[in-house]
Amino acid sequence: MREFSLNPKRINDVERGENFFFEKDLNESIRSCTPGEWITVTLGKKKVIGFVNPFVENGAAVTIINDYASSPEEYLKKTITKKINRRTLLGYGQNSRLIYGFEDNLPGIIVDSYTNAAIAQINNAGMDKYRSLIKELLNDLLDSQVYFLDNESYRKNEGLPLYEIETLPDEIIVEESEFKYKLSSSVMQKVGYYYDHRENRLKLEKTIKRLNRKFTKGVDLFCYIGSWGLHALRAGVEHLEFVDQADMNDTVMGNIEFNNIESHRASFERTDVFKYLDAKIETSSSFDLIICDPPSFTKSAKNKNKAIAGYEKLYAKIFQLIENGGVLAAASCTQYISLEELDLAVVKMAKKYGRQVQVLDLGIQGWDHPIKSLKSKSNYIKYLCYIVE
Repeated sequence: MREFSLNPKRINDVERGENFFFEKDLNESIRSCTPGEWITVTLGKKKVIGFVNPFVENGAAVTIINDYASSPEEYLKKTITKKINRRTLLGYGQNSRLIYGFEDNLPGIIVDSYTNAAIAQINNAGMDKYRSLIKELLNDLLDSQVYFLDNESYRKNEGLPLYEIETLPDEIIVEESEFKYKLSSSVMQKVGYYYDHRENRLKLEKTIKRLNRKFTKGVDLFCYIGSWGLHALRAGVEHLEFVDQADMNDTVMGNIEFNNIESHRASFERTDVFKYLDAKIETSSSFDLIICDPPSFTKSAKNKNKAIAGYEKLYAKIFQLIENGGVLAAASCTQYISLEELDLAVVKMAKKYGRQVQVLDLGIQGWDHPIKSLKSKSNYIKYLCYIVE
């Protein structure tokens, strides 16, 4: 590997967890490097590894990993094995996010693993250079077949080729918190299932069980395959309505049956969530449990204020429907909205509609989505549970 050195002014940024740099941050030019070429980087008296892509369209051209190995092959074998073993240590095993990009010191690799398949995504030239090796390592370490499901926009930005789409199994089988889910590949989003809120779903279930009241009617908004609602049903909620704009009826109701829950305790409605809430307000409906886990409201920091306005609009409707003494589970995956900002949006709308809330619990992402600090860019999951009066 060719040797480069980092500008001394940026060395502390590496120690603080920054991975992505620009050509100007190096003391030498990368113009003669090939896309994805691995390099050695000198940080004062310390040497680490990384890779470069002089032809990246937008963003950083230099990726630095705060670790060292004599070759990319050695590094990948050591680190992939270590991170998969870490999930076993955490008690998650194969059904988890096995590799989480730069937080696992493997920038550009995402791997979600299930009972009958593992789905991998490679987003940069440095890792794509060892695509075959990565798949070989994963196949050796896992009990299930590995499939690549690449993100076209990421690969375009890196100037990477688009490979023929691999045929996934007709159904992905997910196991989480003693539930089993079937997910058809035809309705699958991103790399499959959302493990990121797994600990918060358990938190909500425990909260419902602990409260000294009977929950008769709840709703799981933006339900996807129904995992939040199934936890609520297991906690004893008599009936759950599942709502999503995607065609998830067969998936949700199939998972109800798959987990031996009586079908009369659940129903699914395919519609836009905002329109659903408006219709329920018009009919003076009410719920004693509302679970709200929408998709990200923005992928860009510049649209942060619009995202906050979106949350306020959502909770304005919710506070017209939730009963006194009801429970609100407010979740978010919008990276640019903090836990405090999510709370502020909820509290602001509660006051507007004459309601009072008390925070019962809060949470971040599951242990298979590691973060090195609360300020990490990968700390994107928020969960707040309230009792509403």
